[in-house]
Amino acid sequence: MKKLIATTLTAMLVTSCGVRPTDTITGDPAPTEVLDGVVLFLVNDTILTRVVRPSPNPPATNLQLLAQGPTPEESATGLTTELPPTITATAVSATAGTLTVRISTPVGALTDLAKDQLICTAQWQSATTTVIVTGPDQTLSPRTCPFPRLAPPSGDQLDPRPGS
Repeated sequence: MKKLIATTLTAMLVTSCGVRPTDTITGDPAPTEVLDGVVLFLVNDTILTRVVRPSPNPPATNLQLLAQGPTPEESATGLTTELPPTITATAVSATAGTLTVRISTPVGALTDLAKDQLICTAQWQSATTTVIVTGPDQTLSPRTCPFPRLAPPSGDQLDPRPGS
């Protein structure tokens, strides 16, 4: 019995460090991802893919670069775009956490993946919570990018297909 008590006391002394419990300590918000360059969303075999390009000189908006489609190097890796080559963003405005992007192409002519390319590229650029895309034919309800904001580095993908 003495041996059991001695062993228990020794274990308590060895494992206790003398630090008293405290209330929960709150810290600063978690860091956000900082990317050096321009973030665009292209397509790799029906999968939305984030790409980071060096900032252009002269500067261009992310939506202007997105409308130009993939670079030859990006195309060589299988990246494409669902956006028509004639698309332009004719106006962009932000109010109360929502970015509105007016485009030249009818919204109804865009695939869901093309809409996601626009929404994600615009939302990433502006750090707004929702994006409204409006065209000559209709206006989409406010949407958010399905790609997680704190996603892993460039070239990672979001597969929108069910079960993937």
